[in-house]
Amino acid sequence: MKKGIILAFTALTLVLGTVSCSKSDDNGTVAPTNEELISNKKWQLVKAEALLNGAIIFEQVQEYDDCTKTNNVQFLSNKEVHYVENEFDGQKCHEFMDSSERWSIQGDILTSIDPAYPNEPTVLKIISISNDKLVLEGDADMEIDDTNGNEQKVRARSYFKKL
Repeated sequence: MKKGIILAFTALTLVLGTVSCSKSDDNGTVAPTNEELISNKKWQLVKAEALLNGAIIFEQVQEYDDCTKTNNVQFLSNKEVHYVENEFDGQKCHEFMDSSERWSIQGDILTSIDPAYPNEPTVLKIISISNDKLVLEGDADMEIDDTNGNEQKVRARSYFKKL
């Protein structure tokens, strides 16, 4: 009888120990998805680069003034894209918002579609993403001829911070 109780206690200890260990290994947390990281935040452009065959051929660091310091893009949970841009007309700052585009994410591909141009989606690769930084890359609307006269596609890489 005593042997049976010891075996039952040992089996119970092993089962509880296994459950306990596996639960503590992952701390019950799941890494957020790209969609969770990107949505419902205001992202502001910090820097843009043009790349040819992976090499930077142009770089622009975005500068903001008192009027434009809240310019941003938002990927809302209802799948709308909001572009907020402020302009100074010489007397006061005016905010413009465009929310016609829709967005989706599959893996590390972010797609945005303007209903006015449904057959021309903007497809961007998520190079990196965190809670407060986002780097996107996609085809630029330009090509450059190389020394042999062959057209080379230029890529655009954009760096954003969370406002």
